[in-house]
Amino acid sequence: MRAKALIFLFVFISMTMIHLWLNSYIISAGYRSNELAKELNEIRGKNRQRMAEIASASHLGKIEAKARSQLNMVYPEKVNFIVITGEAQHK
Repeated sequence: MRAKALIFLFVFISMTMIHLWLNSYIISAGYRSNELAKELNEIRGKNRQRMAEIASASHLGKIEAKARSQLNMVYPEKVNFIVITGEAQHK
């Protein structure tokens, strides 16, 4: 009878310890999940900000203004076009 009681007590304590460990694991996994969700939201916010910066920097008006001011680029004064027709190509 005493052996059965000890076995029962051992099994009961073991099951209780496993239950406590699983609960602790679930709680810590939940905290980690929340931390990762916050980090993901921060990264998404930074990504949106960078995309806005890229869109702003690639605006043609800003590119042209930079080319004129920093690179001293200007439009050509005169543009000459030569039109080649189909007949001229075969001669």
